[in-house]
Amino acid sequence: MNCNNSDYQKAYNYVKNAQQNSFVQGCCCGFRQLSGPTGPTGPAGPATISVGTTTEGLPGTSASVTNSGTAENVILDFVIPVGPTGPIGPTGPTGPTGPTGPTPTLTANATTIDPGESAVATINDLGNGNYELDFQIPQGPTGPANGLNAYGGVYRSTNQTLTSGDATPVVVDFDQTGESVNVDITTPNTITIEEAGNYLISYNAVINNQTAEETTVTVNNAGSPIDSLTTVITPQANQDTTYTNMGIVPLAVGDTVTLSVASATTLNGTLDNASLNVTKLN
Repeated sequence: MNCNNSDYQKAYNYVKNAQQNSFVQGCCCGFRQLSGPTGPTGPAGPATISVGTTTEGLPGTSASVTNSGTAENVILDFVIPVGPTGPIGPTGPTGPTGPTGPTPTLTANATTIDPGESAVATINDLGNGNYELDFQIPQGPTGPANGLNAYGGVYRSTNQTLTSGDATPVVVDFDQTGESVNVDITTPNTITIEEAGNYLISYNAVINNQTAEETTVTVNNAGSPIDSLTTVITPQANQDTTYTNMGIVPLAVGDTVTLSVASATTLNGTLDNASLNVTKLN
């Protein structure tokens, strides 16, 4: 150590002052590098640092970081608030056309259920565009034993000569009978009603009159003409003329239905293909 006189003088003055304050120190110029004792060892730093959870916080709240581990093994958990919703972005380009789907099919089934129950309709999805309709339809009430409760008819298959010297009607002579139910066709040329009701009466006749006179064909009930079933035609002489008509009239039990032909003055001709039928309407 090199100490010049100036340094020595400074040291002497320092020691002198120290002695006066009862503080004893070593001498020489080394006083310029004095050091205190070593302090205590500080706490150990963390051995590991890792990231734990990251959680979204509510918009507008503050972000935070907490240590869910220990001082030696730090685990940092972050809470980051959700930011505000950004503006709507531009519409993206149209995607490619998808493949053609299956062609749908629809089938139907019907089941009869008991009378009085309610009708039901359901649709079942069978997948792949296929559907099935199920109908449950109640059976209707039982109908009458016969579709027609009363009917019958008579007809003529051969020619009948029609002769009258005046306007007196000539009753058509029916020589054949058809099927009958609840009407009597045993009396010649007559249909007798056995059940009261509304009846559909129809007739057809082909007449050839030798004179061109007004000729009338009518249905009679107990000998009285039924106006709604009267047909009047003035035919050409010696020409076949068809007379036909039908209508609905009420009839009572015991009523008798006949068919007659009359001319204005003289009736002189023939009739063929004649028929007379009655059918009760239920």
